[in-house]
Amino acid sequence: MGQIVVADDDAMQRSFTSAVLRKMGYDPIEVADGDSALDAIITTNARIIICDINMPGLDGLTLTHRIRSADLAHYVHIFMVTGSDQIGDRRSALKAGVDDFMTKPFDASLMKVRIRAAARLIAHESALAEQYRKLQAAKGRIEADLKAAADAQRRLLPMADGSAHDCRFHSAFVPSAIVSGDMFSYFELDAKKVGFYAVDVSGHGVHAALLSVAIGHMITAEYFLAHGFNADGLPDPAALVSGLNERFVRDGCDEYFTMFCGVLDQKSDNLTFCQAGY
Repeated sequence: MGQIVVADDDAMQRSFTSAVLRKMGYDPIEVADGDSALDAIITTNARIIICDINMPGLDGLTLTHRIRSADLAHYVHIFMVTGSDQIGDRRSALKAGVDDFMTKPFDASLMKVRIRAAARLIAHESALAEQYRKLQAAKGRIEADLKAAADAQRRLLPMADGSAHDCRFHSAFVPSAIVSGDMFSYFELDAKKVGFYAVDVSGHGVHAALLSVAIGHMITAEYFLAHGFNADGLPDPAALVSGLNERFVRDGCDEYFTMFCGVLDQKSDNLTFCQAGY
């Protein structure tokens, strides 16, 4: 069932305590002083220690302080054995970090009950630690996935300082979270025309980012030419917006995105744009 450190300079008391623990299925580690007790706690997997308040070397209170300040991978349940019921001793022990007390002479049945209670607490602590480990591992995977998604989103964006024909574009992408619901781009449509757009998906986080990335994948120069001009070849960004609205908006869904898009004709200096809720 595990190891328990028994620290007492009284050989008969150590022998009695260890005998009871063996009958319970534990493997007692007997030590006669506080220094050896601290070494046993650090070098073994013992999760429980039964120590006398008065011992050679480190006394029980100092030992408790050392255990609580040690960089241990697990919590150690400390039983303090005293020779009296003095309130002062127990108050000092509790301040030091002692979990429970046993007063000499103590009977085997009472010790068994308290050891079993400590074992339940330790099992609960171990279960919580394992759950925390799993949560941290899951958190790490999620953060890695989010970072990969953010990298993919950034790769869809144009350069911060770029140009299309003679038109210069400057942009800054500063999401409030790892990923964002924003997407924008610009491209040359023909020898003199430049198309551009900016989309802001409602909400934040992964869902908004996924929708913005889907829109970014869809709106290419070819898509803009196919859906952003009318039958006469004139710029019609409203038609582009209308098509996206039909594709992405569903009845009963609260999701939406605002959009600003346009076509700049550098030959005529005309700008045709559509502002959809932006």
